[in-house]
Amino acid sequence: VHQIELEMQNDELRSSRNALEKARDEYALLYNRSPVGYFSLDASGIIRRANQTFLDMLGEAYAPLGKSFAELLTPTDRDIFLGRFGALFRRPEDKQLDLSVDRPGLPLSLRLTLARQEGSKDLLVAASDISEQLRNQEALRQAELLWSETFQAMSDGVWILDLEGRVLRYNAASERLVGKPGERLEG
Repeated sequence: VHQIELEMQNDELRSSRNALEKARDEYALLYNRSPVGYFSLDASGIIRRANQTFLDMLGEAYAPLGKSFAELLTPTDRDIFLGRFGALFRRPEDKQLDLSVDRPGLPLSLRLTLARQEGSKDLLVAASDISEQLRNQEALRQAELLWSETFQAMSDGVWILDLEGRVLRYNAASERLVGKPGERLEG
């Protein structure tokens, strides 16, 4: 009877272990194939763990595990990170930080979201690649600047009106046409 009970307990343990291994493998697959890079930092700023997405973001030239995260950053952002790291490490809740990685080729800009699991000594970091977003914002800013400069340089007076006919925007030539240079014409 005792032998049968032991065998039943062993079967339950094997079944539990198999279920646990399956859950671990599924988690590892999700963790490594996530569209977000994940890594953890110890109190010294050393990268302890990282998912495959984060490693792919950095590229083949980097082997970051066991290195200081600050070493990966551009000099300016390295100083910012090091200056704020102590405070961020102590109280990471709901903190975000945008930093640039110093890598050859295209610059890599990351938005870091920080957290710490209760009882953990490591800082957990989710890293999103915002490089394209920043390039798009800069291209939009340049296009708006070009449009504004062109709009103001036109020799014809131009007014942009809303549906009620109120002036939203006007150029310098339109001020000269109405004879009120420097006076606000909006509205």
